[in-house]
Amino acid sequence: ESPGGIGVKLGSHGSKGGVRILDLVKGLSADLSDAIFPGDFLLEVDGKSVDRHPLDDIRRWTSGPRGSKVAIVIEHEGKPRRMTLRRGAFGAEHSVVEQEELDM
Repeated sequence: ESPGGIGVKLGSHGSKGGVRILDLVKGLSADLSDAIFPGDFLLEVDGKSVDRHPLDDIRRWTSGPRGSKVAIVIEHEGKPRRMTLRRGAFGAEHSVVEQEELDM
């Protein structure tokens, strides 16, 4: 089984925490979620804060067996949002498992 990701291209760490999402890979879960956009910040992966972790570690956390679930927290326009995506999913009906806005 080849590993899959959620389809985010990560940039640098932000000054307030998180890692900037530079772009999305068309057809993968992040793109199909309609909830993640370039310029958003990735804050957590499976309950682990991305702060002060190398990008290679964070990429490894978001990758896994194709079709497996990964829980992430994204900050969009200053509002954190938790969602569960499927890695390597093709097709909108398979990409987003659940999502909720968080009060932080």
